[in-house]
Formats: sequence, structure tokens, C-alpha cells
Amino acid sequence: MTQTSPIRKLLVIRLGAMGDVLHASASARALKARFPQVEIHWLTWPVYEALAARLDGVNRVWRFERGPLAMARLIRAFRACGIDAVVNLQPSARMRLLAAAVLAPRWDETHLATYRKQRLSVTGLHERSARRRHATEDFFQPFCRLFNMSDWPSSFEAGALLPRLRLPVESPLTALAGRRIALIPGVGAKRANRAWPTTYAAQLSHRLLSSPDLLDARLFLVGGRDDRAASQAICEALAPTLRARVENRCGQDDLMQTAFLLAGCHLVIGADTGPTHLAAAVGAPLVALFGPTSAQRTGPRGEGPIITLTPPSDLACWPCERPVCLDPQPSLDASCHHFDAQPACMAALLVDATFDACQQALKQQ
Repeated sequence: MTQTSPIRKLLVIRLGAMGDVLHASASARALKARFPQVEIHWLTWPVYEALAARLDGVNRVWRFERGPLAMARLIRAFRACGIDAVVNLQPSARMRLLAAAVLAPRWDETHLATYRKQRLSVTGLHERSARRRHATEDFFQPFCRLFNMSDWPSSFEAGALLPRLRLPVESPLTALAGRRIALIPGVGAKRANRAWPTTYAAQLSHRLLSSPDLLDARLFLVGGRDDRAASQAICEALAPTLRARVENRCGQDDLMQTAFLLAGCHLVIGADTGPTHLAAAVGAPLVALFGPTSAQRTGPRGEGPIITLTPPSDLACWPCERPVCLDPQPSLDASCHHFDAQPACMAALLVDATFDACQQALKQQ
């Protein structure tokens, strides 16, 4: 049942990164289900502007640019637009100042709610047994406070907090015959310890393309410019006959082109990185590989089938949530230029188990 709210125009501040924007967008979708008359405005970095414009529940997108003059123009524009409440999901000093300036002099809890990340002081085995909200639920807490939704989640249907990207037309890949599989070989230049070994990715690619059930399949390598070395190494590791069925898209597509590509795939495989969460948001069947980061906290959410693989339980250190592994294993991946040793958690996600998960995901369709 829909309800009314005194808030007419709500500004949501979440600049990045891609996975966080997608997880936070689930709140806009859930809020719209209950208060459809509320106009939701979203502030983000220019790189995510086109992505935010396709988020389910968002009415208008604003771009944030650095500099005092740009900030002043933005504040004037928000005031002229009639923004009467703010949910600040990016609680930096700069964004606190922006929210206060937009709402002045109505800067109180009836007009402003700020995100407070749920933090735990434990890692590894202790973290896995602790109760922790998923990021989608964590981002939704300030919305609940601002709109007095103390009855969450009982008032919402199951699965309401799922990101969804609105794509206006069907993916062009759907016109291609055979199975379409996307592999995300890297995780970008930051937090490189989240990456699956490139040698593993090459072995999985060979297994998939050589499978009797997938002899008509095409493999798409998806990622940014930082993933070109890994994608090239995968291509070079394949025999020419298999390489002919691989299309390397790393560094060639923008976010929306990537979204269309992923939406047209029968299966996507990736670690904890933006395109993996993007695949979940467009409903693609997904096999996600998580090691140092907590799948309980930031695992992909979406309307399509998702299989999340984590390291064996006897490896007590995961998840550590650290940017660099403190106990790395000897490097299994000579083609990876980001680190000299392989995190034990990612090395423990073996090719056989990943291939079995891929087969399971494909059979579910």
C-alpha cells in the first residue's frame, strides 16, 4: 500500500563507486514503492551520470564537479529546484557542508539523514559468524529514519532492496546465436588483491569454450583499461581455434555499453568489482568470486540467479577487508602486474569449483 509524505523532492548524495551507487540505488527503488509521489534526485560523479539516470526509482540525476564555484552553482540550483530533504550517503566533510547549505535553515533530522556505516571490529572467521547488514540494507537505514519507516522490513515485499537498471531496449547480443558468456578478468588498479588469478581465468576460459555443451558459445572479456593486460594474457593462453570465439572488450566500452553487453549474456563471471555488480543490476546470471571482501556485506544483489563462491572455511583469514594481503602466497600468476604474491583467499577459489558453478548457473536457465 502506498502512502504520502510531506517530503516532495528528495536529494540522495552518493558519488561513487559503481558498486556502492548500485547498492544504494536499491533504497530509491524501495522508497518509490511506498512513496511514489516523492521525486528522487541523485548526485553523483560525472562518470556515473548515465548509469544513475537508468537507476530504477531515480527521477533526475545531477553531476558533482570539484571546485568552490561549481559547488556554489550546485547549491543555488538545488535551492531553486525546491529540494526539501536530503539523504547523505557520502558523509564526507564536503558533502555535509553541501547538505547543510542546500537545506539551510532547515538543517534538522526531519529534513536530513546521514549514512552511518555499520562497522565491525573483527575480521576473518569471527567476521563470518557476526551479524552484519548487507550494504543495501545499511544504505537504507537513513531513508527509514527520514521517512519514519520503523516497520521496515515487514511492510515491504521480500526482495524489495534489489538494485535494478532500466535499459530502454534489448541487448544487441540477443541476436547472436549460441550461449553468450562474459568474463570480467580484473578488478581495476585499486584493491588488486580482489582479483582472481589470470592463469585461473585462462584455464576457466579454456574449459568453458571446450565444453561439449558450449561448442557454439562466445566469450566476451569485459573490463576497463586497467584490465587489458589480464585480458590479453587470457587470449594468448588459448589455442587459435578457441581464441576465434573470444571478443576482448576491455577498455573499449563505456558503462552503458557494458551494461547492454552484460544484459545479453547467459552467464557472467567476475570478482568483487563494479562490472560484477552491474551484471547483477541488469539481471544477468552471475558467478561471483569473493575472497578478501565480505560477500555477506557487499556481495552482488540482483533479480537474476547469483552464485557466490568464497574460500574454504578452514582458511580462517577471510574476509580481511584489507587493500593488501598480509600473508600472501607465492605468485601463481606471472601475468599480474599489480602484486608479486597471490592472496591465499583468491588462490583458494579453484578452477574446478568455479567451472561447476558456471555449469550450474547455465543449467538453471
